[in-house]
Amino acid sequence: MLKINVKKIASLSFILIILSGSAYAQKYQKYYQKSGKLVQKIVGNSEGTSTTYWDEYGYKEVKIEETVTKIFGMSTKTKKTNLMLGSVMYEWEEKGDKVTKMTNDIAASWEKGNYTAKQVEDMSIATLKQLGYSKTGTETILGKTCDVWEGIGKSYAWKNLSLKAVVKMMGISITYEPVSLDLDINVPSNVFELPKGKKVLTPDEQIPDDGSEESENAKKMLKGLFNSGGN
Repeated sequence: MLKINVKKIASLSFILIILSGSAYAQKYQKYYQKSGKLVQKIVGNSEGTSTTYWDEYGYKEVKIEETVTKIFGMSTKTKKTNLMLGSVMYEWEEKGDKVTKMTNDIAASWEKGNYTAKQVEDMSIATLKQLGYSKTGTETILGKTCDVWEGIGKSYAWKNLSLKAVVKMMGISITYEPVSLDLDINVPSNVFELPKGKKVLTPDEQIPDDGSEESENAKKMLKGLFNSGGN
């Protein structure tokens, strides 16, 4: 008969708890709230909706944008998803057959330093100032007091959440208007899953490997912009 050593099992269970706790401690916290859902209406050169879910204090985060862009009387519909799992970022469009995988260097620094939400907030403010943004006041949005930051665009931030934003670039202006915000909710785990049937590639893997000078230069440029993820 198999003898069960209760003391050894108890010791093993204790070790597993400690190890799992240590693993969780390595996850940075982007947000002050453990989980949430933010819905925004997109208006401007493109129109549509943006829905953001997060869990584990933002260690897992996904943004889904569905837009219609009108140019010269023609309309183009796009559904784009940006998924962050730790410091690894995935981007794809519903109609495409590829998923682009990259490392987010900013999130990688959060992960390396085991950043708290307060540290992320301090770093974000410092970055805004470096980009020429300045705090111009506060505004209440969805019942939350937001800091208003103005520069090339405009951001209305509450506890690391940009509840409203105005993006301006190359003559294009897009506003993300807040519709609803739900905090500390149960977020379905499947919203953080990669799509089935699409090929996951790093940016340089999507450049034709034909040995041409153009291909080699493009790969060198991408290496300077992105650090391809290894997870």
